[in-house]
Amino acid sequence: MTTSEPFPLRHNARADDRQAAILAERNECRVLLLQVEAERDNLRTQLGKALEEVEHWRTLAEHRAKRLSDIETRQTGEAERR
Repeated sequence: MTTSEPFPLRHNARADDRQAAILAERNECRVLLLQVEAERDNLRTQLGKALEEVEHWRTLAEHRAKRLSDIETRQTGEAERR
């Protein structure tokens, strides 16, 4: 055994610890990324549903506005005939 052997072992142990820490951090980042992607997908789904609801109410409002316009046109025509 030489005097230079213990130092590389400690160095390797430090390198292994550092590598393990880097791998752990990378895994944490992957988990966070998966969580963010899941939240993004959830928000996209909610947005799609909200847009469908807005479209429903817009269509309903247009339909009611047309019916109101038709009623007013008929009433105006009846009033002019009198």
